[in-house]
Amino acid sequence: MQKAQILTIALCLCTVGCTTTKQPGFEERDRFVVNTPSFYDNRVFYVSANLEQAEYPLKRADQLKDDPNLTIVHGSPLSLILNNVTLPPSQAKGTKDIAVVLEIGTASSGDSAPVVAWYQRGVRADQPLNFSNLLIHFEPRWDARVAPFVRIRVVDVSSEKNEEARDALAQVGALAQGGSPFIPGASQAAVSLGIKAASLVISNRANTQLLDYTVQFYSEEAIAAANGSGLTPLRRGRILLVGRPLDQSSAYWVSFKGSLDPASTQVYSNGNPVVSPVVTLTVSVAQSIVPAIVAQRSSYLTTLLTAAQQADLTAVKAAGRSVYDGARTFAVIESVRRNRDPGSLEELIQLEQNAGSEKVADDDRALIRSTLKELTHCNVASSAAVLAWKKANPNGFVFEDRTFKLKGDVCPS
Repeated sequence: MQKAQILTIALCLCTVGCTTTKQPGFEERDRFVVNTPSFYDNRVFYVSANLEQAEYPLKRADQLKDDPNLTIVHGSPLSLILNNVTLPPSQAKGTKDIAVVLEIGTASSGDSAPVVAWYQRGVRADQPLNFSNLLIHFEPRWDARVAPFVRIRVVDVSSEKNEEARDALAQVGALAQGGSPFIPGASQAAVSLGIKAASLVISNRANTQLLDYTVQFYSEEAIAAANGSGLTPLRRGRILLVGRPLDQSSAYWVSFKGSLDPASTQVYSNGNPVVSPVVTLTVSVAQSIVPAIVAQRSSYLTTLLTAAQQADLTAVKAAGRSVYDGARTFAVIESVRRNRDPGSLEELIQLEQNAGSEKVADDDRALIRSTLKELTHCNVASSAAVLAWKKANPNGFVFEDRTFKLKGDVCPS
């Protein structure tokens, strides 16, 4: 977390908390203490890709079958998409103001920060919030040793009286509804605003935590090393967080047979609607959001240049080089995706091979290889493998007409 962000959080906490008793907040102790939410018993399920009787079945981690097509491997790009948040049916009349607070960590540094990803006023019971499929996080090159950390909080802020908090939430809402994906790192101002709103919301005891759940997702390598042990696997596809209805005992989960209705986004168990908030996330290796790698590096360079750190010229030069590399890598990958011609592909291969006078960073080369793997379905996990693949196709490459794939290319033996 940047120093400016830490200072912002400290000032916000002082504003709302200096004259009150100890409350849930973002201080060191509070970051690691969960205040039990209203829906206090939650489970993570994986959403099957295939419909059964017009609904998608839900599976626990121990019910999943091995599927190499869904496995995410070391070095792949990793993106997390917030599909939707649905509130349960309720007997109470009126509406609620809802904030969705997310904290995600996928980097090897372990850094993460709580951010308000969505805020909506006047939410009625039994309705999904008014958004769909927001990109919330992107890791250009995932390290399989890192188990992605996800903390999800759905907060009822209807009782929020702090003017500063409501103003920050309103700005977050305007930003999200304006169509800008809320990607941590893409905009330093947006991230600072989201962190500020989160600190104010969660430090107010009057606000009601509907859901507060933390989970980590493990690589195939980590699960094998632990002999399974019930670890939640990191897989491509949709993941669903649902709470136990308040009128049910813990035995509820024993007979739970869940499914997701794609039309209503309602979760059912044995044909009955589940009276609980529901959060749905998608884990993807798509690279449609490659510009985030440029934005994140630009944000870091901006911080260096504005935080009185100009004396560290080595860091400034390195950051500037990183921004340049990211922009160049994105431009070449984007050229291949848009033009889908042999010339653009050859330029991409040459960049991965470090054929030019300017060397390419390892992270950028890994991103290029991920693009080539998507294009070819060949194992091109190293520069040597890319070269072998090119030599195995001496007559050049032809693109498919309607898909981002090559026609008739050969994988090296």
